[in-house]
Amino acid sequence: MLAARTALQHEGKLPVQDYELALVDRDWNIFSLYRETYAIDYTDLKRERYKTLFLPGCSLGSFAPELTRAAYTWLLSQGIDAGFSELCCGEPLGNIGLKQRADRYSHYLGEMLRKAGADTIITACPGSFGYLAKSLPEIKVSPSTA
Repeated sequence: MLAARTALQHEGKLPVQDYELALVDRDWNIFSLYRETYAIDYTDLKRERYKTLFLPGCSLGSFAPELTRAAYTWLLSQGIDAGFSELCCGEPLGNIGLKQRADRYSHYLGEMLRKAGADTIITACPGSFGYLAKSLPEIKVSPSTA
């Protein structure tokens, strides 16, 4: 199905607007709209410099904010120099068939990590773990269970 969606996108036969809410490279998407609607905010967890980024994943960060905060607090309690981001890993873009857009988004995440001084991502999402390990090979990606 992914190959078919990619080919259809390439040929302009799969309307991007049908997937508008899944365009996670936009400021608003299904996850950011949910967090805004339910006043889920992680601004207080943001830092400019860190060695490890905690990227909980779209679902955990949106639908379980208490658990997300508890996981981040636990990482800090273990002495991990962790930053935080509620951004998506970008996998939905690739799953829609928007490979170039997904690649640009991965590049953006990589640049964000370099600016912060980070060399590791810890994620609670198994999909993010697999996707980031492939899309950011220069970054160490660990599941939150490691």
